[in-house]
Amino acid sequence: NGPLRLELRLFYERTTAGEQRFRKDVLVNGVKRKPSELPGVFRALLFLPQELRVIEGAPSDRRRHLDEAVAQADPPYRTAMWEYHHALTQRNALLRSLQDCGGDPGQLDVWDEPLAAAGSALLLGRARALAEIETLAAPLHRRLTHGLETLHIRYHPAWDPSRPAGYADDLQHELPIDAVVDHTKWKADQVRGMFLDHLRSTRDQAVRRGLTIAGPHRDEVRFLANGIDLTTYGSRGQARTAILALKLAEVEWLRARGGEWPVLLLDEVFSELDIRRREDLLADLARADQVFTTASDPEMLPAAYRRRAQSWWVEGGTLKPYSPETGKE
Repeated sequence: NGPLRLELRLFYERTTAGEQRFRKDVLVNGVKRKPSELPGVFRALLFLPQELRVIEGAPSDRRRHLDEAVAQADPPYRTAMWEYHHALTQRNALLRSLQDCGGDPGQLDVWDEPLAAAGSALLLGRARALAEIETLAAPLHRRLTHGLETLHIRYHPAWDPSRPAGYADDLQHELPIDAVVDHTKWKADQVRGMFLDHLRSTRDQAVRRGLTIAGPHRDEVRFLANGIDLTTYGSRGQARTAILALKLAEVEWLRARGGEWPVLLLDEVFSELDIRRREDLLADLARADQVFTTASDPEMLPAAYRRRAQSWWVEGGTLKPYSPETGKE
């Protein structure tokens, strides 16, 4: 609680071997902290041109984006991410050993338990976050499309507690892309127990493949506009509008969860947007406490925004004041 002072110190050091090394120190209110601890105390949301990968890219791009957002609002979720990745890595190594050399599959017990515990936390955390974010993103998207399109966000877990026990893992991809399944109704103990049962019942398949065949590491998230899957069939303009609505919704969601505005960082995003979308974006962000934008061409920013903002320009590694009326000072 109270004001937060964040310092980032960057160093180039010479090692004893004569090599140069880059190092960064993070201080929160004067106390040195690990960078991994920042999401729990400092919330920031980054807008980048490559954010379109969330819509158009691979499932891993969507999972990564979702995990980064949820971890900022829920620090225990970040712990579950680390625990799941560790257990998954160890379990897969053991599965490859069993595949190559044989042995007792009962050895998997040591990793099935932590994998199920962390996996249930990820599944429920993702489901609840997406349900809340969709509620915020849908009206934003309707406004950005002047009421012509309706946005839906669908969560498709690779292992789904809503499906009957023993179902084939590839049925995830046979569900209708617009299928609505409420995954928020489950309790953590229920999901953990069912996921553990599933891991044990599919051990033979996992040993044959040498990897864990289902779990949050294979989840999928899809974005639909008027029922059209934007990843497969959407236009570039539709993808831009959807990601804009998503990011604006995440701003509101993080503010609601944390009680204060996240710091917003917009890096060269305006060249990817037409004039109307630029103005819509900046109008929505005008209420935020701190917004940092970069642009290689100042004219990319609406004149009214430039007059309101404090500006600098960078040349030769030096930061200098910039006047929107007279240019460089």
